[in-house]
Amino acid sequence: MSDLKIWKAICEIKYPAAAQLFDQRGSIAAKWHGQFDFTDWRIANNEVTLYNKSKSLLFQAGYRRMVCVMELPERYTSFRDCAFKVLFDTLDTLSVSKLERIGLRLLQLDERKSFKMLLAQMRKTLYGIADEAWNPLGGYPIDMGFLVTLQIGDYKANFSMGPMQKEQLKGFFDSVTVQEKLPASALFVDFDLYAEEPKFYRKDLEKKLAQFLELGESEIQRRTAEFVEQFGEFKQ
Repeated sequence: MSDLKIWKAICEIKYPAAAQLFDQRGSIAAKWHGQFDFTDWRIANNEVTLYNKSKSLLFQAGYRRMVCVMELPERYTSFRDCAFKVLFDTLDTLSVSKLERIGLRLLQLDERKSFKMLLAQMRKTLYGIADEAWNPLGGYPIDMGFLVTLQIGDYKANFSMGPMQKEQLKGFFDSVTVQEKLPASALFVDFDLYAEEPKFYRKDLEKKLAQFLELGESEIQRRTAEFVEQFGEFKQ
């Protein structure tokens, strides 16, 4: 079984311009301040933001987009429960009747002892190219990533994977507390599952959002584990 662990979970929703955002910014901040560890808030012209002191939890709503982010969640259900409640309630508050895009993105890591050994394994296993075959390019890569876009039923996905060192990984996280806990080197997997113009309408939005957050995570975890395990998880 894969030892990949979720280090960051993101759910982003885009929708037609919601003019009510400008009148509801204060009420949104007041409602969620103090809930789910939202200790701080900020209101700007076009958005309202709630977050915690370590900046590992964030919710932001604008007039065309909202997002919920949790870094290093204790478990996925912690993120799912928070994201569902704040996203659905705010969509309802803004009277959003349809969505233009919905996405669930999970960033996962599995610690490795050696970046160079992991890179060499992935270079050979994923691309099947002998070291000398890289010579026309000046030699084999000293860093690499694997990136594809997929069609999964009614959804699409951007999938990327590669070896990463701590300094590279830091760029994906806003919380200094989380950055300090990052491994020195790791197998990094970024899976963004999304739908454009999804059939999520106001009458069934609550049910469909709950299903997306539940089933989306299962799809990402299952597909990622099966793909990575084909290569022996690139174990050293």
